[in-house]
Amino acid sequence: MRDLPKHAAALVSSLEDRGVRTRLFGGVAVALLTDYRALFGEERKAKDIDLITDLPSFMPARRALGELGYVANRRELYRAAGTKATFWDPAARLQVDLYCDPLLFSHRVVLGARLFLTSPTITPTDLLVTKLQIHSITDGDMRDMAALLSLSCGSDEERTMSPQRLASICSADWGLYHTSVSNIEILLRFLNGGRSLISDTRVIIDSARMILEAVGTAPKSIRWRLRGCIGTRIAWYNEPE
Repeated sequence: MRDLPKHAAALVSSLEDRGVRTRLFGGVAVALLTDYRALFGEERKAKDIDLITDLPSFMPARRALGELGYVANRRELYRAAGTKATFWDPAARLQVDLYCDPLLFSHRVVLGARLFLTSPTITPTDLLVTKLQIHSITDGDMRDMAALLSLSCGSDEERTMSPQRLASICSADWGLYHTSVSNIEILLRFLNGGRSLISDTRVIIDSARMILEAVGTAPKSIRWRLRGCIGTRIAWYNEPE
């Protein structure tokens, strides 16, 4: 769908009109928040819409999507045990996935009070977290990370990355820390090797290094340090379906 980002933002607005708060993440959110075309010479293509809401809004959001004409995948709802619902938009011929906070992928990502800080997407920083937590990243994931890091670091939740937020969540979970740091280091090698095709990578590299410094120097708990002693001898990530 050519105008999928606009369509997705309109869907969030339509749900809001029905008293249901949701936010976008995934590829559509990357397309809305970044100047992806300027970096890579093409639009950020997304095949579906990823929505997230909190537990009290999960069932109302399901009902509201049904009222808007979206068709629920009953098998997916049963299998996901009430944490995810998949819908099909017959008019636009696209899939809509509704998730409930916290997100359970390679790592557990809790948005909590941050979920509705910005609209129509989650914050750029939290969107970056959903990319950094992926255990087996692809070139597409690295492009998304680079696009988000091109926003630079700062305190504006709507327009910049927050190293403090990333340091906070990584200091609470050694597994998420290890995966995130590994992915940033992979991204830096990707950029320094010239594989990204981005002509000016200075802002991206500076943001990545600021985040690595913040994450690395943040105080760690005894529990975090004990898990770090075990390291990668046991699995530190989940295998998402």
